[in-house]
Amino acid sequence: MPRRLLYVIGTRPEVIRSAEILKLMGQDDTIEVLVLNTMQHYDDAMMSNLLDELKIPTAAFILPRLDPRPAIRAGQMIEKIAVILSRERFDAVVVYGDTDSSLAAALAAAKASIPVIHVEAGCRSGDLRMQEELNRRLIDHMSALLLAVSTNCAEHLFREEVTGSINITGDPQFDVFVKVAPAPIAFEERIHRGFITVHRSENVDDAEFLPEFLKVLARLTSETGLRFVWPVHPRARAQMLEVTEGGAGFHGLDLVDPMPYGLAMKELARSKICITDSGGLQKEAFWLQVPCVTIRPSTEWIETIELGANRLAPTVNALFETAMNFLGSSKGVCWSPDPYGGAGSAQRVAMVISNWLAKGMKSLEIDASTNREMGRDQQI
Repeated sequence: MPRRLLYVIGTRPEVIRSAEILKLMGQDDTIEVLVLNTMQHYDDAMMSNLLDELKIPTAAFILPRLDPRPAIRAGQMIEKIAVILSRERFDAVVVYGDTDSSLAAALAAAKASIPVIHVEAGCRSGDLRMQEELNRRLIDHMSALLLAVSTNCAEHLFREEVTGSINITGDPQFDVFVKVAPAPIAFEERIHRGFITVHRSENVDDAEFLPEFLKVLARLTSETGLRFVWPVHPRARAQMLEVTEGGAGFHGLDLVDPMPYGLAMKELARSKICITDSGGLQKEAFWLQVPCVTIRPSTEWIETIELGANRLAPTVNALFETAMNFLGSSKGVCWSPDPYGGAGSAQRVAMVISNWLAKGMKSLEIDASTNREMGRDQQI
């Protein structure tokens, strides 16, 4: 009898990063994968269109639209997922990353004594003000199988002495990215544009952030001649009316709806700079060799910082100087090797999950210290 997995998605990043994993696991006749969509992102441009674009399997379970307040919504998701788990037999629940959907599913599974598999385990920014940082730490300590995208992520898990089985698989997001993204374009051949995404609550929910952010972008446009393409996240869109009424303008900006994934990567590829507070876009900018400025005091993707491909602007006030300096010195960036495993990472994720289930969900390592030493050479 095939092992039954419940695979949980709910946001745009989870859909993008899971597409190739779901395709590969769907080809494994030892596993039956049922998808649960929490609809945390319910906007068609953010979710429904993306499901079609990336050919995500039809969800077996879809949650109704829930309360927009994060804590209440998380509680509702836990309750509804728990009901599904009580009615159906599952050998494990797979969650990806650090969303509220992933945390809710992990909690529901753990309370039902169903093993949790965490893809993209071990990421740490060190900033506990971020809801995502809280989520990923909690999920890791509930998980039976932890799949880290880099040696650095695995080291966090070893230091925290998580009890689950740790494997370094590389980043399955790359296998989706490489199917739709163009090859990197030489810096001097790109159009005079920049690419923006901003959505984190600690930024856009701050009444002072957006007006100051727009002022910085206007100054960048004036100083450099760059125009910026900005696919506006629903969370940021909700604040735009207030900003406009307050007298701020959108000088130098092309505000657009959230883009199909392939189109977003094409726009990013021809940009001279990326300004973001997103997690995944930091890696996509690295893969496309686009200098990235991240508007956060820290990042979980420390490898991009170490390679010089990504710079932090801890506050919006630091953004202008950081971006200007980077535009003037981006030729010194080390764009290779890829610290996230490169092609084949999704296959490794699918294989590790399949092998782990076949072994009766027992640890795949001799011990943690052995795996730590073996990781760089043997598992990526």
